[in-house]
Amino acid sequence: MVPFGIVKKNMESICKEPIRRGCLSNLKSLALHTCPSLITVFTLGMLGNLINLKELIVEDCAKIDSLISMRCSKVKSGNFLPSLKKMSLLELPKLINISSGLCIAPKLERLVIFYCPKLERLSTKEVSSKDMKVIKGENQWWDSKWNDSVVSRDHQDYLASIFVPLRRDGDLMDQLAKD
Repeated sequence: MVPFGIVKKNMESICKEPIRRGCLSNLKSLALHTCPSLITVFTLGMLGNLINLKELIVEDCAKIDSLISMRCSKVKSGNFLPSLKKMSLLELPKLINISSGLCIAPKLERLVIFYCPKLERLSTKEVSSKDMKVIKGENQWWDSKWNDSVVSRDHQDYLASIFVPLRRDGDLMDQLAKD
């Protein structure tokens, strides 16, 4: 199956609510590249439908502060993106959090975070997967992100053992290809 990828300069949201039940349920891969006006990646209505999404790439989307919009929503619990195994967040300068406090991606194996300077910490709900095999990111970001962390010391140690540093002065694609 060919992944679904989007490059659009003036898109603010992937889709507008409401979404029919089952819509997008067969989507396995989603890549968003160079969407400078994109504000919302996922709404709660979309999340419930993305049961088979295995890979997510969000790159060069300067206005995104969270992947999940909680606007007009009362839902605060649930387990979303149940099949997600790979997530890459690249060059998102305003990203503050990944999931707005929702528990996501219980099967996440690979997380890549590159040039997301405002993402100061990872919550337990964002990195709770027991299947996590690698986290790639910049050393400077990794070293600073544990300030006021809600992740336990044991979990911090586990995450540190699977962390792989990325360099800003190297070819990012070459670094990402190595596993």
